Amino acid sequence: MNERQQFILEFLIHASSPVSIDSIVSQVQKSKRTILRDLSTIKMYLEAENIGELINNTSGYKINITEVEKYKDLMNQYINDEEVILYELVQREYLTIDDLSQCLYVSKMTASEKMNTVKTNYAHYLNIEVSRKGHRLNETIIKKCMLLCNLIENNLKYYLNLFQISYENYLCLEELISHNQQIKEDFPNCSTHQIAILFIAATIYQGDYDNQDIHEPEFLDYYQKANIHANKKADMILQTISLHCIDIHLSLSKQHIYRILGLMKNEMMIDLDEEDELVYQLYDHLKRVLCFPHYLKMKEIYNISDFKALYPFSFDLSFKFIQYLKQLYHYEIPNTDFIGLYFAVCLEKIKEKKHKIIIYSSKNAIAYLNKQLLMDYMNNIEVFLTKTLDKEILQGASLIIDSIGDLKLNDIEVIYMDHILNEEEMISIETILDNVSIHKNKYSIFPKSLSYEYHVKEDDTWEQILNNVCLKLQETNTINNEEKTAILNRENHGNALIINNYIIPHCISKKENFCICVYIHLDKDIVVDERHIQHVLVTVLNPLVQKNVYLFKFLYNYLNENRETLQDISTYDQFIKLI
Repeated sequence: MNERQQFILEFLIHASSPVSIDSIVSQVQKSKRTILRDLSTIKMYLEAENIGELINNTSGYKINITEVEKYKDLMNQYINDEEVILYELVQREYLTIDDLSQCLYVSKMTASEKMNTVKTNYAHYLNIEVSRKGHRLNETIIKKCMLLCNLIENNLKYYLNLFQISYENYLCLEELISHNQQIKEDFPNCSTHQIAILFIAATIYQGDYDNQDIHEPEFLDYYQKANIHANKKADMILQTISLHCIDIHLSLSKQHIYRILGLMKNEMMIDLDEEDELVYQLYDHLKRVLCFPHYLKMKEIYNISDFKALYPFSFDLSFKFIQYLKQLYHYEIPNTDFIGLYFAVCLEKIKEKKHKIIIYSSKNAIAYLNKQLLMDYMNNIEVFLTKTLDKEILQGASLIIDSIGDLKLNDIEVIYMDHILNEEEMISIETILDNVSIHKNKYSIFPKSLSYEYHVKEDDTWEQILNNVCLKLQETNTINNEEKTAILNRENHGNALIINNYIIPHCISKKENFCICVYIHLDKDIVVDERHIQHVLVTVLNPLVQKNVYLFKFLYNYLNENRETLQDISTYDQFIKLI
């Protein structure tokens, strides 16, 4: 299998339910025909190895692995081209395209293209230089060894076999480390498994290293007891990494995080510096990732693009947080996605405002049971039982569950239900509550007066189009200059928020309770991040808006659930029709 097919295989294995062909196309960004060929190859692979089956039904595709251990062993033998290139860059002083071509068994042109892809993907935190001698990873010994650790961790048995280290000897090394408190203090914030991986990386690292400050060996005894060959260089590398981990442990403090959150509060008007739980979570996370950083893509977050679409501001906040970490304290965080998840949880918690649900019923037993079911199922609700309705009880209500059947209200959502709720109905109620503020305020959130068709010129770039769009919104006082600059800066960083053929440039607003999403149709397709775009949704809001407006979650669901209908529309009226 190629790398794309490997990704699809793991994506379908970890999916909680069958995945439609359109969803796979969206994840992989290839044509439906290509994906179908990939699925055919994956099916042949599963059947040939007799490890599982590809299930295809009306809901989509799912992979069921029947021989789990055999599957794991096969995956441990798999190493992709990106990992080969990174490994060779770590181990060689210079890597020529000729050498790479031989390593990958591809043409020199293909090898050059793959090298350029790696340089682009890792440009933010790996300094890959090129000269007449070839490509060179110009990084410290610590960074090279940590990258080697990542590669080994991804394919442990592959690298053990490559360097003729038995898996039993590796397990013996892990066992020795797990029962030794001293060595855990030598590598603070690293797990037993990570320390063992460090030992393996130190002994298989092939680059030059000679630290004159280190004289007495400290770690060779562990290698000997585990029957793993190692030399003085391996010991010196481990001592250097140990001092690095101890220095991180001593220098990093929670006060650093409080200070950065305070600066973010002043800059973005979001008060997070009093959120102690967030600070403690970030502190624990930073200690771990600074002592044992992860430069490779994290395989655990298979649907991270979905999270970014649902909570884009959280990831924008994490980007700003990491910028301050580097600027103020020179800490480098290569994999930023987890930090975005911490901010997402925190923002949801701060924003959470209890919805008021009224159960209008003459049947006390059923009404009381439904109240208990709803309160057990959802956290952010208050439920009131009543046989009569007056202004006082209706005030602030988000939803009325009418079991009598004679209620008609214009300003409050009403659903009729005279029986005990099942789980599907409670999920439906939760969705209604998430979107109730959007339904009530749809014409102010999605204003028709600001919507228009943009005429794309032949030489227009996305940057020029967005600048013109923002200028027009600024002229109507919809956004201010600070918001315009924030939108443009956000898009210039790349990683645009795209759902189907809709692009959603966005920024945080400091204006209290501000929330707006402007629909703009492009009369010609443009290409952004290799995807065809025909619709723009400029979105500006204060994340702490008091209306319980989950706008990005709504847009994500709305654009996906109505994908076919919304794909080819061209007017505001068509866009808002299904909202």
